Amino acid sequence: MLTDVTTPVMGGVTAVEHMREIKSGIRVIFTTGYDKDDTLNGERLPGVEEFVLNKPYTIDKLNKVIQQQLRVVS
Repeated sequence: MLTDVTTPVMGGVTAVEHMREIKSGIRVIFTTGYDKDDTLNGERLPGVEEFVLNKPYTIDKLNKVIQQQLRVVS
């Protein structure tokens, strides 16, 4: 799943936590246009396998991150 850290209503981190209550194995790539540390406000990403991709990013960079995430799953 690809989601922004900052989303309306509940935020990306909380949204992922709720989705994982339904399907625990969801893999996530977070994106943000802001400073990662400031955006997370001390929140921990739900799981050690998460990756934060800073905007703007190229399709090549997104492809690399997706491939990295797929290798972690294998």
